[in-house]
Amino acid sequence: GTGRHMTRPAAIYISNTTELGGVWSRARFDAICDWAESRGLKVFLDGARLGSALTSPAADGLTLEHIAARASAFYIGGTKNGMLFGEAMVIADPALKEAFGYLVKERGGLMAKGRLLGVQFARAFEPEATGRPALLCAALADKDCAGMVDLLAHEFPRVYVTQTSSPRALAADELARLFVEAGANVCGTYPTVAEAVAALEDEAYVACGSITLAGEVAGILRS
Repeated sequence: GTGRHMTRPAAIYISNTTELGGVWSRARFDAICDWAESRGLKVFLDGARLGSALTSPAADGLTLEHIAARASAFYIGGTKNGMLFGEAMVIADPALKEAFGYLVKERGGLMAKGRLLGVQFARAFEPEATGRPALLCAALADKDCAGMVDLLAHEFPRVYVTQTSSPRALAADELARLFVEAGANVCGTYPTVAEAVAALEDEAYVACGSITLAGEVAGILRS
């Protein structure tokens, strides 16, 4: 109703996570993108807290790839996601790309030494398991071993399996087979926890799967 007396809207600005802690679901994000597209508007997403938003259950299927496919532009925050500083700007709409480099320079946003900023994001987007500790695992045969393996198989870059002293323990070879079938990188199988701990002396690892394993590892390390 205000016509030419107001600035003509060209884009919708949203943030995820919002300043009040709200998280956009995939359905709501698509709805606002559809509405904007039907009116010839761009969509910009402020992603200062994007890392926390995408790992929230409230995201309900919203992924980084989907945001890149629907938003005209967005940025991925570094400072609020564990980096030293900075943001990574992602421009999906070709119409916005041509002038961006000039605008960065004009607004004083071009860093003289930008390599540090780039290295942070290059490292952050390496495969998820990079730099993670290994897994030392054992399981009790009367538990949901297959379900446990499904949860753990892709969370660790290397998996080691050991037999414990419990009479209820699943055979180490059988547990290793479940991990292999789930696509894990199984690097060793040991007949005793003591041999496993000795073999992994120089490697960081997480011991889990049964209380027996945790107790035996703790006892060996204390002694």
